[in-house]
Amino acid sequence: MTSYAQISSDPAVQAALAATYGPDTPADVNKIDPREGVFAEDHVPGGDVGPTIKAVPREAVHGPARWRPFLLPNEAFSSGFSLFLVPLSGLEPETR
Repeated sequence: MTSYAQISSDPAVQAALAATYGPDTPADVNKIDPREGVFAEDHVPGGDVGPTIKAVPREAVHGPARWRPFLLPNEAFSSGFSLFLVPLSGLEPETR
């Protein structure tokens, strides 16, 4: 995001974001607290929430299906599986 207009098309919301986080510059837009930003987003058509909040339940249900390729046979032991976790934050992967 580089502008408050990308979050909300409502001028009043844009003005409130600018009053809280500073002028409409990419650096100031990046200061937005995610817990507040999701409620400032324009609602999806026919919905009561923005696209970010709408995606959360979908990820909770369908996200684990994307992890299945990382379940690999554990070659160090004769039985069991090890889960190779890929963190979303870009940190080094963990093995459990």
